[in-house]
Amino acid sequence: MLFTGICGVVFECVLAGAATRLFGNSDVEWAKTLTFLFFGMGLATWGQRYYLRKTELSQAKFMNLIRAFITIEITLAVAGSIAVQVLFVGNAYIPEEIYLIRFLFTFGIGLLIGAEIPLAQRVNEYYAQLADNIADTNAWDYIGSGIGGWLFYSVLLYAFRFEQIGYVAGALNFVVAGMTFWFFMRQKMVERPLKLQLAFAIVTIILIGGYAATPRIVYSLQQKFYTDPIVYIENTGKQIVAITKNKRSGHATLIYDTYFQQASQLNKGRYTDRMALYPTLLCNLYHQSIGVPESKLDVAIFGGGDGLVANVLTKVSFVNSITLVEYDPAVIRICSTQRDMLAWNDSVYHRAKNLHVLKSGVLFPGEPLPHVAELGRPGEFGYDSLQIALLPEKRVDYRGTDQQFRNPELIVVNHDANLFARDIKQKYDVIIMDYPDPRTLPLSILYTVESFHRVRRVLKKGGVIITQATSPLHSKDTFLCINNTMKAVGFKTIPLKAEVPSFTGGHWGWIIGHFYSDDLIAELLQKFDRLEQFPVATEYLQPANFQHDRYFTRQDLTADKYEGAVNTFSGLEIFEINEDKDVSWSILN
Repeated sequence: MLFTGICGVVFECVLAGAATRLFGNSDVEWAKTLTFLFFGMGLATWGQRYYLRKTELSQAKFMNLIRAFITIEITLAVAGSIAVQVLFVGNAYIPEEIYLIRFLFTFGIGLLIGAEIPLAQRVNEYYAQLADNIADTNAWDYIGSGIGGWLFYSVLLYAFRFEQIGYVAGALNFVVAGMTFWFFMRQKMVERPLKLQLAFAIVTIILIGGYAATPRIVYSLQQKFYTDPIVYIENTGKQIVAITKNKRSGHATLIYDTYFQQASQLNKGRYTDRMALYPTLLCNLYHQSIGVPESKLDVAIFGGGDGLVANVLTKVSFVNSITLVEYDPAVIRICSTQRDMLAWNDSVYHRAKNLHVLKSGVLFPGEPLPHVAELGRPGEFGYDSLQIALLPEKRVDYRGTDQQFRNPELIVVNHDANLFARDIKQKYDVIIMDYPDPRTLPLSILYTVESFHRVRRVLKKGGVIITQATSPLHSKDTFLCINNTMKAVGFKTIPLKAEVPSFTGGHWGWIIGHFYSDDLIAELLQKFDRLEQFPVATEYLQPANFQHDRYFTRQDLTADKYEGAVNTFSGLEIFEINEDKDVSWSILN
């Protein structure tokens, strides 16, 4: 029962994870998955009493129970293995039936899991007293469940593709069936063994073939959702990262979580240049206004592992250091090694004058970041293992030996930016929040009052922040909720909007936060509007765009339904708004 407990929990986690990937709301989808599973388990446990109930204790009854148990384990091995693939295929080809398919598989697997424990107990009653029988089945099943949960989040998610984890658990379930068959075959207690042997042979082919074919199946399914061919795709364990490339124009597109576009070369910097240059120039103008024009800025980027914003900032002469906090280290690896990304972000991770890559475990509350450290020597600061992958084959010392590298210091921290802002001691002149859209509960937390309070804590006096804020046209109430939330923390805000061609709908928004007086911000904006060019070359953006981007009508800044909504950790109002289809428009539409 140890192995069946392991398999049962892994199947539950896989089903819940698949539902979250398909439908988005992790809290709701996990709850639904457990509800369907436990309902099925309860019905099966209650219903098994009627199986062979009127048959007296006999060898025939015993053999039938053994056969039923083996059959259930074989069926569960197949159903658990193929469940994720069937769900993804259904979502691709018959999306209108996906909720029914999800229910049938989840409920069906619950029935099988619920039947195996009482059947095992009924078989075991021929060998053990009641107390020992319960200990041998229930206790080991619960222990196995705990082990299965630990294996899922600490081993399986990182060692296998998500779509293949079910096959791993299914294989273990299949081994349980095989061991049971072999044990009782030796005692000549298996009825009609040839049929079971044939079933074992067929299922072996299904499991091996399905596991081997999974990458190709998943690739073809994922390609169905993309306009352009996939040139690279990887399940990092935290998300799916894909890079597509248009055959005609050669434009690359970076996509996170299978469907949600992060960036596209088609935009010609319309998104990243605004994120990098608007707040940085505004802060620089502030330093000029207080008589320190030579002041160098320390900039933090929360998210932005693609390196596109960092690439712009490395070319700005008045930027001193860039701290990039990326939750998923695989994004850094992909964007520092994949050919299309290297061409796109100008090999920013290789160009950096002084590159440090730190893992999350080196951060302690209240302690400063190690700004001075030697590359290539993982010492007391615990450099992340992917540091080696970021360096060129020739181990160049980027600490200033080659005068052509005049870029700012770049520190990459593989950590949750929200926790980083809570724990770190350093403060920054500019903080760029390049987060994904708040389309799920965990992502909604990044836009709460509590999160903005943490950002404010690490912002220097006279500092500026900017966050992407979804579409002010298609998700206006979400955009205004972010604006209200920043104001609730004390920020004065400057809403921005502009056309970003590659984003569905072509319209996007950002919000700048600051603490300048009304007179000072008016003066800074006038100076900005009089600029003739940016300090770096841009493909599309010009200083004159800033004035145009700030133009909103009164109607633009009036919510359709959720007037005055503020996003808090306890309420997560922004998620409620996104779930309301009357006022929120999905970028998948």
